[in-house]
Amino acid sequence: MRRTGRRMGNSAEWCCGYFTAVALLLRQEGAVTTEVRELFAMGGPVDHAHPDDIALFQEYGLMPVTSGS
Repeated sequence: MRRTGRRMGNSAEWCCGYFTAVALLLRQEGAVTTEVRELFAMGGPVDHAHPDDIALFQEYGLMPVTSGS
């Protein structure tokens, strides 16, 4: 497979999509399972996550609730 030189792991779109997938799994499981916790932790900073996903992660205690949220 040919590499394009673009590092997908660092793109804002990739990060947003990754956390959307983790949020989808969390919604499906209905609880913070080991898999959800591990995948969330592997995602790195949530700077580019969708606000709805951030709110869900906060609701389930995966990240602290910040003022203004």
